[in-house]
Amino acid sequence: MKTINYIILEIIFILLSISSLSQGQDSDLKFLEAYTFGEFTAMLDQNDPFFRMLETADRSTESSKLGYCSDSNKDNVWAYLHSPSFLNKLPKDVRFAWGAEEQTDGKYLYALKEPTDVYMGPGHAEIAQIEISDGMLLLTFSKEGSGKWTELTQASLGKPIAIVIHDLVYSAPMVREVIRGGNCAISGNFTSDELAHLKALLEN
Repeated sequence: MKTINYIILEIIFILLSISSLSQGQDSDLKFLEAYTFGEFTAMLDQNDPFFRMLETADRSTESSKLGYCSDSNKDNVWAYLHSPSFLNKLPKDVRFAWGAEEQTDGKYLYALKEPTDVYMGPGHAEIAQIEISDGMLLLTFSKEGSGKWTELTQASLGKPIAIVIHDLVYSAPMVREVIRGGNCAISGNFTSDELAHLKALLEN
């Protein structure tokens, strides 16, 4: 499965949250290109307050996470990120989002690119087939979804693709090669019951 496994593995976080989407809410699943820590911080002066407001010391240049923010400081950080003085330093396509990861006292911050024609949003990520095999869920996107996935991975080579639901980032793995054919595998240490449950959630 090579890179397919690598990119799609993180989709497990989406599956674990689909139960809330299947309770009458409209699905808002998107796949968007994200800025890396290196790309984003290269646009800022090293004395910018951004570096004092978030924990950034452990970020690698390829990381899709810009930094970690405590819950007590989230409102201040959000206000600064959207201030005209800060936004003027950045491209017009930047949009910010918090991570959905469960943390003790805060959230990770991501910088995403506003959707263009090359992105996957609601209606593009339809699953045509799903089956269980060798401890994995094997997914096949619909014809349109398959084409969109190929376009997106081609346009995002060497960059992270963020998996976003209701404006929260569930993961943003790096794209290492173009994925064609629309076939994806979700692997992990699942029991047979967990796989069956995940399959049922997707089918619903």
